Amino acid sequence: AASPAAVARDSRCVISMLPSNPHVLTAYKGADGVLSEAQEGALLIDCSTCEPKVSQEVAKAAGARGAFFVDAPVSGGTIGAEQATLTFMVGGPADAYQVA
Repeated sequence: AASPAAVARDSRCVISMLPSNPHVLTAYKGADGVLSEAQEGALLIDCSTCEPKVSQEVAKAAGARGAFFVDAPVSGGTIGAEQATLTFMVGGPADAYQVA
């Protein structure tokens, strides 16, 4: 896809895994970000390494669009991936968690 917005326009679920706060904010809230085209009822799962305040900001913006946002960072790194022992830590409102 040409942009995160294009992905969101054609998807009921978007999963992201980005390296830092600015990447998450741009991917979701930027001019061509996911939230500019997210469908009502879409499930947005962010597995990035970022500060809680960033996830909370994106979750609030997603909710304003009628989308569900779940913060689901991953622990285990490259070794965990190689050994199939990655752990997802999931946070969000109960309704978003149930959709996920």
